[in-house]
Amino acid sequence: FDTFGKDKEAILDDLLIFVEMYSWFIQIKDYKNKKINEKLARLNKLEFTICHPYLFDVFYDVKIEDIDENVVIEILTIVESYAFRKILVDNSTQGLNKMFTALSKEIKKEDYWKEQYVNILNYILLEKRVSQRVPNDDEFENALIYKEIYRLQSKNKNFLLESLENHNSAYSIQMDELTIEHIMPQKLTREWKNKLGENWQEVHTKYLHTLGNLSLTAKNSKLSNNSFENKQRIDFQTSKLRLNYKLGNQTEWNEKTILERAKNLIKDAKKIWVYPKTTYSKSVIDKQTFDLESEDDFSGSKPSRLFFENDELGIELKTWRDLLLKTCNLLYNFSPTEFIKVETSEEFKGLFGIDKTLPNALEFVEGHFMNVRFSANDSIKILKKICERMNYPADRVVFSLKNTKIQKISKNGIQHKLS
Repeated sequence: FDTFGKDKEAILDDLLIFVEMYSWFIQIKDYKNKKINEKLARLNKLEFTICHPYLFDVFYDVKIEDIDENVVIEILTIVESYAFRKILVDNSTQGLNKMFTALSKEIKKEDYWKEQYVNILNYILLEKRVSQRVPNDDEFENALIYKEIYRLQSKNKNFLLESLENHNSAYSIQMDELTIEHIMPQKLTREWKNKLGENWQEVHTKYLHTLGNLSLTAKNSKLSNNSFENKQRIDFQTSKLRLNYKLGNQTEWNEKTILERAKNLIKDAKKIWVYPKTTYSKSVIDKQTFDLESEDDFSGSKPSRLFFENDELGIELKTWRDLLLKTCNLLYNFSPTEFIKVETSEEFKGLFGIDKTLPNALEFVEGHFMNVRFSANDSIKILKKICERMNYPADRVVFSLKNTKIQKISKNGIQHKLS
């Protein structure tokens, strides 16, 4: 609004631009470029709406001709890969709202961002840590082999199987024409148990709902819990579906063949949802910073420095306990009166005390003690709540993670830890 002043028509014109963009994202209206529209349709199937703030910036950049539509196709491919890997591996959007809101600004901080947009985007995604990071190939493969794909939300399991079926196929199928088939059935007959062997129960429990044991069919009611040989005769041997091609020639179906099929399907999955690669590099690698408003999961990480009130140098941290103690020290010195109100309130009873008799107590200001035995995530929640009660902006308490989390990206996208 500062840009437009009181020009209501200019405000409305701008709003209409973004309304049209939103109509593309949710597929109320088709985008003029067919390839881009197909990419948007795929993201819409995943309902990955958390990326919309970033996409608004992307399509506005196209409108003002800072980037072209070929770049947009690559961007949407990257966003889908990121989204689906996250969905499959940890099924969490924790911390992603802030990431996608700030992503365009991060890219544009770099010199020559217009010329190296995709390179920089991949670089930034590879630099993300904790809950924002891109699941790597090992995690992706492990999920595709062992995760119970059939128990995923319908939109996600259908998206996976439909994508694998249509990959490099001249004829695209739609999931509404088919159903998901368990090759080894959900209810085992005596024949199935005999064919699976002595450990049939373990194999059934472990692999029933996994990718290797799932396919697509238009004859689900006919297949049921039939033997593998009957399923081949009824469907697999005559099926035109790519997912069923090799099933017609299998002589047996057991743990070994389920795993082999999963690993073959993973080859296509890694081509569809590619792990980012970049040739972009910086002479100095920035430390990623977070604030107390962060929605990330910091389990397993360690803090590095605390930045308070725009202090650029920061204070060294070794543990999350340090973050608790040093932040409380700074908040106390910032406003002793307000801090003491919080410290002595009923809400924080058990957290603060005036002597060492408080369990797990350490001194953060002379004569003031606090319980410090909390996890990383609980420490951040406590500090955020203290800031709220003091009416102090929680996003002004900033911290970075240990530099063992910072990695250099080589040309092939492989990450190397810096010492």
